[in-house]
Amino acid sequence: MAVPDHEIKPTYEAIRAGDLTWAVFAYGSPGQLTVDHVSVDSDYDAFCGRLAREDADAGVMLPQYETDVRFAYRRFEAEEIGSERAKYALFVWSPAYTEWREKKKLLRDTLDVQRVVLHYDAEVLASQRDDLAHAKVVAQLGN
Repeated sequence: MAVPDHEIKPTYEAIRAGDLTWAVFAYGSPGQLTVDHVSVDSDYDAFCGRLAREDADAGVMLPQYETDVRFAYRRFEAEEIGSERAKYALFVWSPAYTEWREKKKLLRDTLDVQRVVLHYDAEVLASQRDDLAHAKVVAQLGN
């Protein structure tokens, strides 16, 4: 997999700077991860819908793995005594039906993403919608 630094890194930096709230990274062409969607919207359900969506209408013919697997980076505002502090989560979405042979590819792809997305307070590995429950993610972040 190729992680295009020139595309993903500026998006990552915009989230860190507070200009964006989240981004989803998906395969735009075979073996090429791209920025699929960015938003300033703090609606967590909209974020989850974008991360864990079905791609029946994918414009590019991709292998099943590349149609279903997504990565995301999201900023959370953590309230601390008298102030707010940003915390970040890296999401790895791999549906429950992902084949065992593809799990090795997923690990390799995750490591490639981590070379660009350097700072996060929690890595959220999700294979079903329940794994994305807001309370579970916030608990992982330590909020």
